[in-house]
Amino acid sequence: MRQARIAVILALLVFATTSLFAAELTPLGVDTMTIGQRMEQVRSIIEGKQHQRRVVTPNVVSVDWEKEAFIIPVAGSIQGGNGTFFRSDVTIANRRLAAQLISVGFMVRGQNNAAVQMQRFQIDANTTTITRDFIANQLHTSGLGTLLVIAIDSAGNTDDNAEIDGFSRIWTPQPGSAGSVSQAFESIDLEDNLSTSYAYGLRQDAGFRTNVGLVNLYGTGNTFTIFVNGTGGSTSFTQFVQPYSMEQVPLPAGAWGDLYIRITSDSSNFNWWSAYGTSVDNVTGDGWVSHVH
Repeated sequence: MRQARIAVILALLVFATTSLFAAELTPLGVDTMTIGQRMEQVRSIIEGKQHQRRVVTPNVVSVDWEKEAFIIPVAGSIQGGNGTFFRSDVTIANRRLAAQLISVGFMVRGQNNAAVQMQRFQIDANTTTITRDFIANQLHTSGLGTLLVIAIDSAGNTDDNAEIDGFSRIWTPQPGSAGSVSQAFESIDLEDNLSTSYAYGLRQDAGFRTNVGLVNLYGTGNTFTIFVNGTGGSTSFTQFVQPYSMEQVPLPAGAWGDLYIRITSDSSNFNWWSAYGTSVDNVTGDGWVSHVH
């Protein structure tokens, strides 16, 4: 009898700690809310949690693995130059032992996306889904932008009991070869950066180029200042980003060498923005990403 109990407990532990695999999300149609409305709703939940943490002093130190919302800073399905075509293969995981509804939005580069409708999906209990070319195959659109994922409940409200996570690989066939080149983007919390943040390990010279990505998660436009500090010199420039939008821009021309960037936000909304730097080999197209933090 005791052995039978142990076997049942072990089986439950394995189920609770192993994420099953499902081929795709289940599409449920257009959401009732826009990107702007969903962001305002989830912001009220997150800021409410912040207030609770300030008011209540815990007796123990704990780790909170739960996440009700995240972004993939850049995702796309878009033609590039010199025979490239960039696609994003996206993983979204549900770590709860219950099916999870999610609302997904695509914040297209260079435009105000506040009025863009979200789309609803379901993920089975304790399941990880992987979709190749997510923007084309699940959202049925194209372009470059930021992927917004928010967990919701059956009433359509933000589900702050959710445990969702994600990952994306943006890639293109490598021109002149049978292979591909790619860059990885992990899921990022909606509350990401403070007013001044940094990205390290980048490079721009005769052999490499660097772009900067900026994501504005607020309902008003925002201007960012990007400071470039390299072994070959330094410079700075500004970039405006529309509400609920993103931009990806190259560094100013110059052999700045091995470098890091410092970014400041003009708005006082502090951490409702995200950014990254990405350096690319001019010959092979291989590259890497540095999260601004």
